[in-house]
Amino acid sequence: MSNLLPVKRVFALVLLALLVFPSSTAALIVPDSCIGGIGLWDSSTHVLRQWGKPIRKTKDGPDAWWHYRRGSVLLARWGYAPSPNKLIVLVVTTIDRSQQTPSGIGVGSTLAEVRAAYRDSACRRQGWCEIGKRPGRFTTLQLKNGRVTEVSISLESSYDDGGRLQAPDPRCRSSS
Repeated sequence: MSNLLPVKRVFALVLLALLVFPSSTAALIVPDSCIGGIGLWDSSTHVLRQWGKPIRKTKDGPDAWWHYRRGSVLLARWGYAPSPNKLIVLVVTTIDRSQQTPSGIGVGSTLAEVRAAYRDSACRRQGWCEIGKRPGRFTTLQLKNGRVTEVSISLESSYDDGGRLQAPDPRCRSSS
């Protein structure tokens, strides 16, 4: 019986840590960079490692959408050196309520919460807000009846001004 007390304390500390500290970037949206550990410029191999095999694939011209239960990824063929024909992430979306920005915004958030968390957000009457700040990248919140229904992060194009393949944001890697 005396050995149970330290076990209960350890269990209580572990439970408290799980409640206080985020578990990983798997449930994190980094505006202009990644959702759930999948980032812009990531490879198809990384997508498979993080989210597994898609439940469905569709073609969008030369690009491919990989569909998952709670999100989607648009992959484009990279045709330049050093990795010609590599598939890279151009868009990642989520409808998963557990995935939120560091400010607590995600699917289910109200328009008022979005505006309070991102004072410089650009919200339109057509039912969407942009909260990102990096040129060439977009973080879009789709809204219906004043609530976020989908979050997407996308690139304006698959190359930078010099035509070089970009490295994924390191903040998206801490769950790998």
